[in-house]
Amino acid sequence: MPTEEKLEKVKSEIETKIMVELAKRGWKQEQLCELMNIPKGSRSKVIYAIHGDMAHLSIKLLKNIFEILGIK
Repeated sequence: MPTEEKLEKVKSEIETKIMVELAKRGWKQEQLCELMNIPKGSRSKVIYAIHGDMAHLSIKLLKNIFEILGIK
């Protein structure tokens, strides 16, 4: 599988895991941002990270999201 396809697959898997955990809790992305103490003006970074936007991707940010949602 070419590298681009692998990256797309991983992005999709991460987004799915996060969205499933948010749905289980009945949370919206905004609620996750509040729990992460992300100011309203900076929340787009979290939304981009959830959806796998590589330009805004932060491993630290994703790690924090995974910890809050209990994703291993």
